[in-house]
Amino acid sequence: AFLGLILKSKYDGIGKRESIDLSIALDISGSMFCTDEKDTKTRLDLAKEALIKLVSIMDENNDRLSLITFNEYSQKIFGLLNKTEIQNNFIEKIQSIKPEGGTNLVEAVKAAMDNLNINNENNNGRKRIVLITDAHYNDTNEQLFNLIIQRFYHL
Repeated sequence: AFLGLILKSKYDGIGKRESIDLSIALDISGSMFCTDEKDTKTRLDLAKEALIKLVSIMDENNDRLSLITFNEYSQKIFGLLNKTEIQNNFIEKIQSIKPEGGTNLVEAVKAAMDNLNINNENNNGRKRIVLITDAHYNDTNEQLFNLIIQRFYHL
């Protein structure tokens, strides 16, 4: 399993890149407790490591991140926070997350989109949703597609 996310842009070194708001939706369903062939760590452990690394490379002043976990339901762990606000107890919050239940990808996307829409202070920056999942979902692709189309036309 591999997750790569780069927060640099073609403008790095030339000036300042735009700020970014990331709404992370982390799959905590039971299948995230599995390991893949060559890994000794669970999928969730690998995702947690990636999140900790992501926070470490965030721009202190420009970037904000929120975290939502999901299985059958979504739960906001924290809303959009900057790097300093996140680091206070981020690792403890992340490490306490345990996998259970099914996977409702539609609920995850909806919650992540709602979180970005609620926090409109970053009107000049970029807003992105990052789904961290093993894609063993219980809802249909058609439901997800319809949700995304409906929501993006209303942003």
